[in-house]
Amino acid sequence: MPLIPHSHAERLARKADKRRRLLSFLRLELWTTPSVAGMVMGVSDRATIKSTIDRMEVDGLVVRDRVRMPLGLVLHVVGITMNGQAEAGSTGKPFVARAYETGRIGLTVIDHTLELQRLRIAAARAGYKGWAYLDRITVEQRKESRQHRADALVTHPGGVRAALECERTLKSRKRYQVIVGDHLSAIGQRQYERVIWTCPNAAIADSLRKIINSIPRVIVAGVDNRMGQQEQALFTFCTYTEFPTIEL
Repeated sequence: MPLIPHSHAERLARKADKRRRLLSFLRLELWTTPSVAGMVMGVSDRATIKSTIDRMEVDGLVVRDRVRMPLGLVLHVVGITMNGQAEAGSTGKPFVARAYETGRIGLTVIDHTLELQRLRIAAARAGYKGWAYLDRITVEQRKESRQHRADALVTHPGGVRAALECERTLKSRKRYQVIVGDHLSAIGQRQYERVIWTCPNAAIADSLRKIINSIPRVIVAGVDNRMGQQEQALFTFCTYTEFPTIEL
């Protein structure tokens, strides 16, 4: 357990570190929840999380929002402002000219986004590097390419560059046939080396493995190819809990 800073200088340094961590995280995420923000800052005490966010809101670095969910539930959100982006970019990272926009969160992607955020935190703690989102492309880019894009790209602690798929629910085998073909095309183009499919539980992960391994043929770069053991070995299946420590 880390020691509690006692001197005034230590307390100030700790506060600055929490702000830096959260802004660095929100730089690309744009928004998160207070509980995930606590994970990013390494804080579990609700009062400390609240006071830190309160101070950052007063300083104009973040804003709070309340998102109305189905069944009358309310999701509390913390979003980065343009001033927050400016401070996040002051550490030498490229400036991101985007800020959180109140009321612009799609209800259908909230759970998926938060799960990816938790996976990103777990990956960083386990030694993964270079997390980058691949599904966040512009409308123009979507028009140019119909190819499936993974949720994220990350480098495993062992040095393997992998595409990450956060698979909360299963799709049809026909859809996976297209997705697998696109992944094999990307691997052939050396965009990454492996694909990690991570799921909420073992039942979904095992079922997904069976679906993928049952696909006989796929289209790779416009060519009909047989799916053999060599191709199947490029795909790893695990649960969210297993993801940080899997071997590739």
